[in-house]
Amino acid sequence: MIEKQAYIGYGSFGKQVHSLRNSEERNSEDIFFDDFCNEKKNGKMFPFNSYLDFKNENYEYYVCLGYHHLELRKKIIGELLENHCKVGSVIHPYGFIHDTAKVSQGCIIFPNHNIDLNVVLNHGVIVHNSVTVSHDSVIGACSFLSPGCLICGNTHIGEKTFIGAGSIVRDGVEIGSGVKIGIGTVVTNDIQNGKSVIGNPMKILRHEIHL
Repeated sequence: MIEKQAYIGYGSFGKQVHSLRNSEERNSEDIFFDDFCNEKKNGKMFPFNSYLDFKNENYEYYVCLGYHHLELRKKIIGELLENHCKVGSVIHPYGFIHDTAKVSQGCIIFPNHNIDLNVVLNHGVIVHNSVTVSHDSVIGACSFLSPGCLICGNTHIGEKTFIGAGSIVRDGVEIGSGVKIGIGTVVTNDIQNGKSVIGNPMKILRHEIHL
């Protein structure tokens, strides 16, 4: 049986996602949507904004936009779901997801993950290499957890939030939407929507971190 796969975005992150999805041999028909890719994909590369032109052709969509485009990632996944398209998740087999965890559509989960008891990953969450999300935590739609993050238990993270590599979030913390947390930060207190923080101890910045 031929699988029909559609990849939205084919930059460096898109290539990673495509590689993850095809780490096993598959008989697939792949199409790509990207305005800036110079690669010839056997005539199957289409303009970026034309993805809904194929909504009735039974493709499974993979939204391959990374941390630079979390707002756009959320918008596109929302459009696809509103149009009753199938939005696929990519979950690398080398890792652990507890039976009680909920992984929503459009998530991308890299190797060596540990997704614990009663964790909820909402639509489009990206969990990079060697990330741990501890029990009863909720990660908002299209948030990005960079390599080596440790999210302790009973943590709530809003949508479109970026957490830098090697950061640690203490148990019971509430993090708002659109937050940016710099590399190696130790988060010990709640963070309001749209704030940027960095350091150990954590310090709220006056300016926004530019990703």
